[in-house]
Amino acid sequence: MNVRSRTVPPVVIAWAATSVVCVTALAAAGGGLPGVAQADALVYHRYAQMMRAGHFYAFNPGDAPTTGCTSHLWLWLTSLPAMAFPQYRVLALFQSIAGLLLFAATVFFSHDLAKRIAPSTAPFAALLVACSGQTALTSFSQVDMALYIPVVLGFACATAAGSKRWMLALAAMLPWVRPEGVVFPVLLAIVLLCSGAKGSQPRARALVAAACSVASTALVFAFNRAVTGRWQFDSIAGAKPNAGLPVSGVAAKTTEGILVTWETALTGAGGGMVLLLPPLVGTFVILVFFARRDHKPDTRSLVLWLGLSVAATIAIGSVGGYIGQMHFRLLAWAVPVLLIFFAAGLEAFRAAFPGVPRWIVQTPFVLWQIGTVLFYGHHLYERSLSVESRLSFVYEASQELAPGSRVGMKGAAGFIVAGEDLSATNVAGYTSGEFSLDGCTSCIAEVLKHQREARFDAWLIYDPDTRLTITTRTSGDVLARQRPWFGGGAAFTLMETDWAKLDAATGPVTRSANRSVEGKELVARLDVGYPDDEKKLSYQVEQAASDISIRPFVMSGFLEGVEMLEAGITVTGRERFVVPADPAKPLTVVVRAAVTAPVRIHAGGGEWSGSVLDFPATTIAISIDGNPAGSVELTADGHDHFAERAFTVPEELLNSSPAVFEVTGNHHSLAWWFYQ
Repeated sequence: MNVRSRTVPPVVIAWAATSVVCVTALAAAGGGLPGVAQADALVYHRYAQMMRAGHFYAFNPGDAPTTGCTSHLWLWLTSLPAMAFPQYRVLALFQSIAGLLLFAATVFFSHDLAKRIAPSTAPFAALLVACSGQTALTSFSQVDMALYIPVVLGFACATAAGSKRWMLALAAMLPWVRPEGVVFPVLLAIVLLCSGAKGSQPRARALVAAACSVASTALVFAFNRAVTGRWQFDSIAGAKPNAGLPVSGVAAKTTEGILVTWETALTGAGGGMVLLLPPLVGTFVILVFFARRDHKPDTRSLVLWLGLSVAATIAIGSVGGYIGQMHFRLLAWAVPVLLIFFAAGLEAFRAAFPGVPRWIVQTPFVLWQIGTVLFYGHHLYERSLSVESRLSFVYEASQELAPGSRVGMKGAAGFIVAGEDLSATNVAGYTSGEFSLDGCTSCIAEVLKHQREARFDAWLIYDPDTRLTITTRTSGDVLARQRPWFGGGAAFTLMETDWAKLDAATGPVTRSANRSVEGKELVARLDVGYPDDEKKLSYQVEQAASDISIRPFVMSGFLEGVEMLEAGITVTGRERFVVPADPAKPLTVVVRAAVTAPVRIHAGGGEWSGSVLDFPATTIAISIDGNPAGSVELTADGHDHFAERAFTVPEELLNSSPAVFEVTGNHHSLAWWFYQ
């Protein structure tokens, strides 16, 4: 009796070996169980824990709902095991198991897609993907991109196979995995409508899939609106890398991001993220594949669509310029596609030399891919070890605070899962709705000044946190300091809060100003830099000096011996606002301005440079409803850093309510109060 032996395909061995490397790296960092792969995974853990406790989309008990996670579907999947096992370490284990399965799905779909593009190279293409350290790193990252890659590739396979049912299902799913997923069905419809693909059925399927994905995207944002009252994801709204830049600056930043991506793909190294493709030859071989003229019309449309999708992803990810390793997160889905193109291009190149065996050409690149697994496996271990170190410190910090305390954090708020009975306020706004400030970090000071309910018991911040001046200027004594964590030079620091400087700036300070408003009622306030006040009074700034940023600054200083923290805007043209005053009564106005302030000056391209701008003695001209209303001299007394003046507008100048104020003259505008 002959027993037919069955050999395990090399791609399965490669997938298993790569998975073992990644699982071992996580287990080594976590001390047995898989460690947390990255800080963003903890945000999903926190939301899942809160859902189990009955706090739907809230980051802390009793908080308003926020969308600090960019993937609804990944959050829901994470919440399923959390219903029975809410501990973050168990959730990391479940996500690692999911990563193992999703990595297998990625390899499977890559093989299927390669068969549609270049059938003879499908096993080799799948082997390259199975040995891709970059792809494995993403699959075991414990965040939404692990799911995003196989869903995108699955949609591509369904498109190539002409499976209408799966096309529609995956097209509808894509926006719930990541909102930018709508790009793929829409680009597919555009390509098929503009290309020479045979038959009307592919075009009809693509149009229906695109419409389905667009409708699903609308539902995603409608869901956001229903849950939080805001259309946009809070996780996206808090990230505004181009805030305040002119169009030319945004274009320069985008070009920078594209060039870094091209450099990385071309050389195999760049921007701290290496081994994206085989160096030097990777891009060349892909171009050889695109240059072939023997593609079938359907294959040509498929390749064109995937190529344009890669280009669109690079453009979308580059809008904020180069942002380190995060820059390549959106490109993670494209790595398998590029490797499929590379395998097909390499075969086309080899075909020009018929006598050369395939294994001689392919082996060096398989070995290269194995090297990427070792490289990224070590990177995964270091990153996870860094996260575990910070989690340990957060636990220790929680022992220094009373149960139920709330800490303020700048990003990385997910680390609060390690704190016993702690809540976290994310002043970057990603998980705390009151700080969704359109990327304005200086506005944080004004929110903390006027919304006392948003304050917290301690700061848990990076030390030194040079990105957020407010932390160092409202912090008190250090309560606990950790040694630098593994792989990084900074450390978390637990600090007590001191709100005295903010409280001192809530109203007029000088004796003369307070005498002027004694016995009068405050009818309006414009604290420049505070979004609520600016919105109520329709505040606008027009700069005469186009290189001066209209984004608020934050500074501390003295006024009549009182130390305070203020945010404001440098005005070189005019500021305009409306005041709901009673036209039958005179209006007493108190204005506060800074003598010297830190400003951002557009240095060309997408860059800002910091500078200090002095207005030691300035006069502002005021008009009301288009009529001149006099001028005010803003000069600081003695060694004061601020000037504060009061003046009265007679009722005959108040022709309407609200009255429209226009203020011209160079000044650092901080605050206005209006009394009657």
